Amino acid sequence: MTAPQVRVENQTLDELLLAGGCGGSGSGDSSNPPPPPPPPPPPPTAGAGGLWTGAIFWDPKDGFPGGSLNVRALVAETGEFRLVLDADSFVRFTSQSEQIFGTFDIDHPDIATTGDAVWIGPGVHTDDDWASFGMAGTFLAGNQITGDFQAHFAGWTHIEDRVGTLDVRYHSIYERPSSLEILSGVYRTADEVLTIDSDGEIFYQSSVDACVANGMAEMIDAEFNMYRLSLTVDGCTGDSEYRNGLEFTGLANIGDNNDLSGAFLNSTLEMAVSASRGLPFGVQHVSWALRAHKD
Repeated sequence: MTAPQVRVENQTLDELLLAGGCGGSGSGDSSNPPPPPPPPPPPPTAGAGGLWTGAIFWDPKDGFPGGSLNVRALVAETGEFRLVLDADSFVRFTSQSEQIFGTFDIDHPDIATTGDAVWIGPGVHTDDDWASFGMAGTFLAGNQITGDFQAHFAGWTHIEDRVGTLDVRYHSIYERPSSLEILSGVYRTADEVLTIDSDGEIFYQSSVDACVANGMAEMIDAEFNMYRLSLTVDGCTGDSEYRNGLEFTGLANIGDNNDLSGAFLNSTLEMAVSASRGLPFGVQHVSWALRAHKD
């Protein structure tokens, strides 16, 4: 690296050395060599990804009330993201979780959605339960994401615009390495089982609605705790029949399950995926969030 130019009484250090000669032939004071150049700044903790926790807020507008939801944000190094939204900060990744997904364009310290982001409402979804989502703000790697957003719900029963802010803080669990060996295992809830083998093959089944799913998991970057998943669902009965034949894609990470004292119990899988399909008068987006504990 080229040493910085230091100005001393309107002369650079190079000019002073030339005036006094080089290689010890001049009368310069060799006991005071020039200071070394400053070290380069340390690299950010993560280039463009992270696991984040915080909240999203929106203001009352056009007769619709304001509101807020807790957020768990999964952002991959590729910029693809999943925001899982829940009213309860202790109960997350459930069938009632809302979800925002799309792609971020990150150019430190700026961050913005690329125009493809969607906000999906909770529960059983129709073409009325989603909004286009746009956000621009500040990305501080390994620290914080803040931004202003606008969401436009344009369904058959109402048209609503939400305008507000997102504020999430970084979680260092993202810095754990990833591999299919780490991910492999059997993960359970009270009613569901999801199995991932060492090749990344996924099998899921539910005792509530008889849904089964087959799919694949893949790594995104071995240095970071994030995975990409795809699952095709079939066999669902009752209110879940609308999920049959849909291919869900999204992100997942491995977290910790601790008891009230903070002691480690086992690993958890946090999965946020979605599927889309065309309808005669629009598009249906279906979200699926799951948090399950490893055997």
